[in-house]
Amino acid sequence: MVDDPFAEIDDIRLALGDLCIAWAHLEDGYFTLVIYLLGASGEGVEETLRNQMDIRQMAAFQKAIASTRKLNPATPHIVALADIIDEKLLPPRNRYVHDPIYTWITHFSRSEYRTKFGPTADNPDVKFWKESPIRKGEIELLVECIRLAEEYSGAITAVIDDDEIDGQARMDDSANALKKAISEYVTLTKS
Repeated sequence: MVDDPFAEIDDIRLALGDLCIAWAHLEDGYFTLVIYLLGASGEGVEETLRNQMDIRQMAAFQKAIASTRKLNPATPHIVALADIIDEKLLPPRNRYVHDPIYTWITHFSRSEYRTKFGPTADNPDVKFWKESPIRKGEIELLVECIRLAEEYSGAITAVIDDDEIDGQARMDDSANALKKAISEYVTLTKS
């Protein structure tokens, strides 16, 4: 059997497709959580929010609402999920979606284009490019983190909607599974 030189890039393409699909589901679940948190159901409300805010804006909005309303026991979970989406999931998702992927002789990598300014505005230290190799399984692991974040959002929504008899345990279990997966992702991508 002859090795297919495009097999690895095909795996990356499939993983990126899974990433986009998982992200869309996370956004949908997260916006549903916002609707329950606001108690703002009705025709057009969810669509209006989705059309006016991206997920980063929604995370900040959601944290403010949760902190104001103090929905125990869901409040700490709402704040934690907002922070996880904004700080742990959105940045790597954006890098995979927006950075170009190139093949080198031995591997595939993302090329990051960044501009960093130095210690003073009049003396900038400009860096335009950084290569980051793509390790086998890293995109798939990020997809798993995103799916677990969607499950966590659903667990929180069920508690707010009073559908969950043992909601605290489900939220805690979802939070722990997500934190574990994120830790595995960070370990893989930092090695």
